[in-house]
Amino acid sequence: MQVIRRAGMVAGLWLAAMPALAAGLTPPPGGSPFAGVPEWLRPLAGWAFGLQRQLTGEMREHLAAIKDGGSTEAMAALVLAAFLYGVFHAIGPGHGKVVIGGLIATRRARIVHGIAASFVAAMVQAGVAVAAIAILAGALALAPAAVMDKAAWLEIGSFAMIAGVGMAMTWHSLTGRSLTGHSGCGHAHHHGEGCCGHRHHDDPRGLMAAAAAVGFRPCSGALLVLLFTWANGIAWVGVAATFAMGI
Repeated sequence: MQVIRRAGMVAGLWLAAMPALAAGLTPPPGGSPFAGVPEWLRPLAGWAFGLQRQLTGEMREHLAAIKDGGSTEAMAALVLAAFLYGVFHAIGPGHGKVVIGGLIATRRARIVHGIAASFVAAMVQAGVAVAAIAILAGALALAPAAVMDKAAWLEIGSFAMIAGVGMAMTWHSLTGRSLTGHSGCGHAHHHGEGCCGHRHHDDPRGLMAAAAAVGFRPCSGALLVLLFTWANGIAWVGVAATFAMGI
């Protein structure tokens, strides 16, 4: 518990310092990436975007160093840069955070279920990216441009899966049944009391299914890293970097 408290304090201080750090930085030219972001949040968004861009450049440098010499230090630096890229990439919108956050906010889900759902989404996303490169670049031997084009269809698949899970959850809610098929009592339980008199929380299966659907869309940054490492015979480094990004 002491470790958790210390980690919470560090995270709190870091979050508190973000606006101050962001105030001295300028958002990317044009401002188009932040068109839908409130004015007071744009400096923070610009700061996070700038860090992502810097880390993307660092990943390119490490990939070039790996191609030239293939040193262990460059490989480790790539995995670390990918991890940090994932951290700051997670600050921005997208990648299903609204879907998962909305489900947690509107259902009686435990915090641990929310954390688990986020982990499921991230790991599915990393796994799908690895599988996509293995199939498209490996088995089918497609060119990089064709790989990225085909992989873009996975995003449509993710949208369809999220819609399907949402409709299933809506149907089960309207019919008074959980995703496990058990009937409800015909009325809401505001204090967590089930029909049997025991306290219970909402079935997390719908949340996990939605998280998996969210993760079906791979990250384009991970795909590019995987493509490069696959082409240079060090696919395992790309896999490690992709899962580090997901974590």
